[in-house]
Amino acid sequence: MNNSIDCSNETGIDVNHTTDTTDTTDKDCVISPSNGGILSLTNAAMQRIHTLRAIRNTHNAGLRVEIRKGGCAGMEYHVDMVDSPLPDDEVVQLKDVWVSIAPTAIMFLIGSTIDYISTLLESGFKFNNPNVQEACGCGLSVKFTPSPGDANK
Repeated sequence: MNNSIDCSNETGIDVNHTTDTTDTTDKDCVISPSNGGILSLTNAAMQRIHTLRAIRNTHNAGLRVEIRKGGCAGMEYHVDMVDSPLPDDEVVQLKDVWVSIAPTAIMFLIGSTIDYISTLLESGFKFNNPNVQEACGCGLSVKFTPSPGDANK
């Protein structure tokens, strides 16, 4: 699969998972699947995946992303390094890195960019997700924009 590299996208990741794209990280290019896939990764995220592979002594591991109920805003991202995707996962291949997405998380992640940040206070994968409606104060849980079918609930 071909990948496109969008170096014109100079927006970073808001560490509180809101839709604000204020740059809080480096000015890395964003690597996206050429078919306009579900999500993109920054160079920093890709480099971190390579580092985690080296720590685990494997060259084939990838990220698995889930969204679970929890936290004060209602939903939480869960990211793990895994050796292979689960059978029903959607797999996004970006250069030599892959990300598997749990089936229940796909609709929440469309258009997202995963970044990796490291500051004095925290480090980890961060999501710039246009589907987030609000986030809790600590930024660890989010509430998503309801889908049209949820309007009557």
